[in-house]
Amino acid sequence: METKKQIDQYVSLLYTPTDRVALCLIRGEAVQHRFLVVKDIEKFIPFLQAMNCQGWNIYITPSVMKAGVKNRTKDSFMSEQDVIYVDADNKQAMEKVRSEYPYPTLVVKTSIGHYHIYWKLDEKISVDVQEGIIRLLAKDIRADPAVTDVSRVLRLPGFWHKGKDNSVDIVFSRD
Repeated sequence: METKKQIDQYVSLLYTPTDRVALCLIRGEAVQHRFLVVKDIEKFIPFLQAMNCQGWNIYITPSVMKAGVKNRTKDSFMSEQDVIYVDADNKQAMEKVRSEYPYPTLVVKTSIGHYHIYWKLDEKISVDVQEGIIRLLAKDIRADPAVTDVSRVLRLPGFWHKGKDNSVDIVFSRD
């Protein structure tokens, strides 16, 4: 699936057009951020593609940020969120989600056997509750325990995963 189509699908499932997020570009120790409204992501696709070709990995904040922020600290995020996410680094985690949890809203394959799994909630919850649910979920399915805070970034589908030499793609969406 082409980059624009994957990004459109991803953002339509997780955000409203006026939500604020951070795009995060990482190459080695170098990090760049772009803070923007979701409806403007499309304008950045050519830039992101060029940077990805130059060796930068492309990430996004699944959690929504406050207006006007210019950093990715915990205080930069809205106090209530409506998405739960995990970084499942093994196939067993994905199998446990399939058998014991509600269908996710979205699953992104980051490399063979590695997935980012998202659930869009019907109502917003406090960041403390969000992080608590993510921690418990990560522990239960043996997902990455480091990916539990509101300021975390996850790979944006439609780009090349420079460390694994494969594409990052949506493999399931409930739309």
